Amino acid sequence: MMDAGNFMLDWIGRQLAKRLTKVSPRYKPYTPSDYATLCDTLRPGDVLLIEGNQFVSASIKYLTQSTWSHAAFFIGDALPEPADGSERPRLIEVNL
Repeated sequence: MMDAGNFMLDWIGRQLAKRLTKVSPRYKPYTPSDYATLCDTLRPGDVLLIEGNQFVSASIKYLTQSTWSHAAFFIGDALPEPADGSERPRLIEVNL
């Protein structure tokens, strides 16, 4: 059973997480994205720098003084096809 103090901290944490994961209404992409060109250009081992559109992304960019809030590693077709027929993962990213 959770005591009142832990319950309150848990509630505050959930409210903060809800707020930080909302999309920022003032978000404007720093660079345009062209999916077809990106697919033609990427090679296994490439690192993608990603500009997020959530409030948490804006916080990361502010605190790190960077244009980018996330990064992902492109692995291409290194993983086997999933048995269920779903799309094969091609990007690896870490959520902390």
